[in-house]
Amino acid sequence: MLDYLRDDLAKHYAMPYANGTRRGCSYVDNALFHRRNRFFCLLDLESAYPTITSRMAMDVLCKLDRRLRGKEVEVNAFLSRHCFLSPEMIEACQDQGAKIESVGLMAKAMGGLITGGPVAPFLFDLILSDLIDRPIEKLMNTYFDGRKGEWCYTRYIDDLTFSFPSHRIQNNPYLRREIRRIIMDAGFGISHHKARLLDIRKGAVQVTGVNLVFGPKGVFAKLSQPYLRETRHFFYLANKPDSSVTLEQVSGVWGAFYACLRRRHTPLSAVEREIVMLYQSFRTQYEAGKCKLKDPDPKWMRQLKKKLAKLTMAAETSRKTHRSEGGSN
Repeated sequence: MLDYLRDDLAKHYAMPYANGTRRGCSYVDNALFHRRNRFFCLLDLESAYPTITSRMAMDVLCKLDRRLRGKEVEVNAFLSRHCFLSPEMIEACQDQGAKIESVGLMAKAMGGLITGGPVAPFLFDLILSDLIDRPIEKLMNTYFDGRKGEWCYTRYIDDLTFSFPSHRIQNNPYLRREIRRIIMDAGFGISHHKARLLDIRKGAVQVTGVNLVFGPKGVFAKLSQPYLRETRHFFYLANKPDSSVTLEQVSGVWGAFYACLRRRHTPLSAVEREIVMLYQSFRTQYEAGKCKLKDPDPKWMRQLKKKLAKLTMAAETSRKTHRSEGGSN
């Protein structure tokens, strides 16, 4: 199923605005798509995964793949059994002593797309690309008469980001109303307490956890202080003699951290310099054979990994992007 969605179907169905599952695109890259614009509109979908139903997924898959047309019943049954939350699945998880929250499921999400499943992000992006991204693209092209550079739109899972070089979005309630209408017509809700209209010249704009800051040489990405403190704590634990941190975890956290720093034109802060020194210390100990890495993760490591979920998710793609750019130069 994963190979079908990622390799087969995605090759024939472009998703130019969905960056959550795009290869070679991290959450930092998603934010930097908007670095040339000044005014931002940030929206977040409310309970996005629980809103998805097997019928919605079946309609989109059968629409995109002609081979599935006429097999709607079989497709719906397969999706319901393997990709969506059912009463039997909840009961089985509870019988095994697992809490619903521990596997990313919520009781109110009966019938919703399973959070944390390997297929879920790709299926989610396919559905929203058809129901939300393409109608928004049509709206923007109609409103701006097809002029490029007048707007920028990206979606990272359920985070929608709009940016504009002019203040049209602030002074035009029609455009904001039409965007909300597209989202509501698709069957999704909006977290209104997370909606923002921002001007980057009046302060930093946080897009998918990355702060975009306006500086003397333009807009650059800057990691938030809580994020930096958690990253510093991770490398501090990695340097302990009895550390259970693996080399893959360190490489992943460093890859995402460096993906943000390498696009900067400003000096490193004190916390960032400390992170770099801790990483270099870890590499020195590891290469000298003094740091024995273990596979099992203790409780504190699982909690830390949960906090750094977005960091580790984009690690591999960030490293590949850096290598490809280094090779081209």
